Amino acid sequence: MFSLQVGDVVSYDEIDYVVQNKITFEEGGDTWFDYMLVDAATESEIWLSAEDDDGVTVGIFREVDLDVTVPPVPRSLTHDGHNYRQREHSNANVTVEREDATRSSSSSVEYWEFEAPGERYMTVARWGGSYEVSVGESIEEYELKIYPRVD
Repeated sequence: MFSLQVGDVVSYDEIDYVVQNKITFEEGGDTWFDYMLVDAATESEIWLSAEDDDGVTVGIFREVDLDVTVPPVPRSLTHDGHNYRQREHSNANVTVEREDATRSSSSSVEYWEFEAPGERYMTVARWGGSYEVSVGESIEEYELKIYPRVD
C-alpha cells in the first residue's frame, strides 16, 4: 500500500485504475500518501488515501463541489445529508509525483479533516489560494488488488 508508484494499477470495486499522481504528505515526523486513481475507460477519478497511524488506515475519496472559501473554514460542514465535524487542522509539506512530469514538485498544503457518523470522512485542502474538498469512507486493504507497472 505504501509503495505504490505512478503507473501502477489498482483494482477496486471491480474497476481497474491507473495511479496517475502520488502525493506524499509529511508533518512532524508522520508520513501519509494520497494516490489519484484514474479509470482509463471512463476517465473518472478517485483518491486512495493510505496512512499508518497506530495501524494502517485506507480510504477512498471523491472530490465534491462544496464552497468553503470563506475563511476560516467552519468547524462543521454538511454535505449530502451528512454533518461532518472538524477533528484536525494543520499544515504539511508535500511532494507530488505526476505521470506527465519528469520529476516531482514540492510545496505545502493547509488541511482540515472532518468526520461524520458511519465512518464517513471529509478533507478540505488549501493549495495556495484554491480549496479542494473530498468526501470518502474507510475501506479494508483486502478490497484492493495492486499490479505493479510493467515497463
